[in-house]
Amino acid sequence: MHVSYISHYRIKILDEAALENFSEVHYSSGAHGGYNMYDDTRDKEFLNIKIIKPDGKEIIVDEKEILEDDNGQRKVAIPNLEVGDILDYALYTHDLATSFFYGVIDEFTLNRTYPIKDFNYTVTTDEDWDVQFTSGQHEISLSEKKLAAECFQFSIHKENVEKINSTRWNYYYQTGPYIRMYVGYSDDNLTLRDKKGEQLHTSSLKSEDIIEQYRAYYQKDRSAANEYGAFRGYLKRKYKREEISQVKVLEELYYYMRHHFTNKHYVYDRYYGEAGSFRKLSNLEFTGHIIYALRKLKISYDIVVVVGRQSGNIEDVINKNQTDYLIRAKLEGSNIYFYRPSPYTRFNHFPPAIENAEGYVVEAGSQRGNKLVTKKALLPASDYKTNISKHETKVSFKESDMMVLNVNSKAIHTGHQIEA
Repeated sequence: MHVSYISHYRIKILDEAALENFSEVHYSSGAHGGYNMYDDTRDKEFLNIKIIKPDGKEIIVDEKEILEDDNGQRKVAIPNLEVGDILDYALYTHDLATSFFYGVIDEFTLNRTYPIKDFNYTVTTDEDWDVQFTSGQHEISLSEKKLAAECFQFSIHKENVEKINSTRWNYYYQTGPYIRMYVGYSDDNLTLRDKKGEQLHTSSLKSEDIIEQYRAYYQKDRSAANEYGAFRGYLKRKYKREEISQVKVLEELYYYMRHHFTNKHYVYDRYYGEAGSFRKLSNLEFTGHIIYALRKLKISYDIVVVVGRQSGNIEDVINKNQTDYLIRAKLEGSNIYFYRPSPYTRFNHFPPAIENAEGYVVEAGSQRGNKLVTKKALLPASDYKTNISKHETKVSFKESDMMVLNVNSKAIHTGHQIEA
């Protein structure tokens, strides 16, 4: 897959503030537009910079001025730049992506910290690619033009774009105009195009798309039965004949599976060397294990598909990779949420970015999940009542020496203000 990306800027320096701001150009190698490519896919990359003086004279900035720090951030100092000049620079990259790349998502906000006189955005591709576009609830039109027998061009043109005053406390993909484009190649995309009879789709993600994307999560995991059996044995050894509530069972289930997926390791093997990690990083496997356990426990459940508030609304998502999800266990009078674990995540806790987020609920209409339906739901939001801080300090004298004082202190913090 060939991916070429060109960013071209012409900036008029109107005052001293602009001069100070654009006297250096910063960019990160390998990350342009709204997508990232791996380092080994980069085939070509170069930056072309010139200064246009008021009399029309052009000064080319030598590439030798490029400096690079340890984090891959590159900086170009712009010499001889003055008020009244035009800074003209273009960044070109070309990637040779392997077959496991099925598409590119490019997304960015339209407004910048400076006003834009003329804005142009163009995507050129052939008929084997599926193009999806959305600007949310904002009226940004995308024009389509056929360049050749099998070549298409999609473009956006805007004039006099106002600057954004501040992004502080502002989720811009919810409030401001933006562009979100997905160009993909896969069997699913080809099937989708055959059904709709065209290459360009300006509609956003719909509930029927969600059903197809998350159908696999309802399939039985082959190893889940064995691990669930081990979990039941763990409960019997820990609680013996003691009666425990459903909430407590689900809490033990989460921490048991968290350990299984993030901390469990193979023992040392003299044939294969050092102990290898037993971590199963697949979200699908974790989900399959939890769903299998919920079925065995005869607890109703569904999957809630959401998008973080910084990314806009669920209806404005154009690709599954932009979504997140949780498993919701439905108990009498309350819901318990299972979010994919890390070694330090807590039971019934999920990231603050998806709190109070509206999303799609995918429900299994049959025991095996062969029939799926969707509806809308709102995730809960935490408040100060969930914040708990405990401090315990034990002071004692050493038995053999009363001149020695022992102090043991322990602090416990729980709540939505504590990052997992």
